[in-house]
Amino acid sequence: MGPRARRVQDQSATSASKDFGKEVLAGLRKRGIRITGSTWLPGPGGDFANGERGYLLDDNGTGRVRVYSDVLRMAGY
Repeated sequence: MGPRARRVQDQSATSASKDFGKEVLAGLRKRGIRITGSTWLPGPGGDFANGERGYLLDDNGTGRVRVYSDVLRMAGY
């Protein structure tokens, strides 16, 4: 991965991390989880207009996509 790709990836992770408070991010860090980016997930029936944000997580080397409430639960909230 080149320097430009790394900057774009870092900006995506920073943007997604701003959706959570310091306590939540600290809770995730304790469990070895970090937010690497975000994406838009379709709602029921595949409708993107009623979708929600999905957070791309590095969970101890395993990639996952989780919604806001799942990320809070993973952080211990």
